[in-house]
Amino acid sequence: MHIARVIVFALVLAAAPAAAQDRPMVAPPGQGASGPSEQRDRTPDEPRAARDPAPERDEGLERARAAARAADPSGGRDCLSAREARGAIAAKRAVSLAQALRTARGAWDGDVIDYKLCTFNGALAYELTLLNDGGRVARVRIEAASGKLMGVR
Repeated sequence: MHIARVIVFALVLAAAPAAAQDRPMVAPPGQGASGPSEQRDRTPDEPRAARDPAPERDEGLERARAAARAADPSGGRDCLSAREARGAIAAKRAVSLAQALRTARGAWDGDVIDYKLCTFNGALAYELTLLNDGGRVARVRIEAASGKLMGVR
């Protein structure tokens, strides 16, 4: 579980500077963001490295976002919101998350770092991502109606 927390913490830290850059900076007329010495002419064709003092940080953030998209176990499928998932469990269309977690941990030894309840071909299934002590990641799919293991990859 410690590794999962470190990964989440790293992603949060990587996203914070990018979020700060998205906000417009207000400066007095005739001054750049850091004062008069910051002012200079820039052309749209100027390389990004010349405009942005920390392009490596942005590139790292983009790589982290790409990895998160690639690791998305839903694969673009229709996933339920937390409220919809609670409704499906209450209506007995899905087993509890605790039961799905027990099944997933029985199939793969590791800590759950992500989970979703999604529809696949009209049927509900849990998609769980587990991380073991060796740093390996597995995606486990559990049939939501029965709680049975559908697959591990």
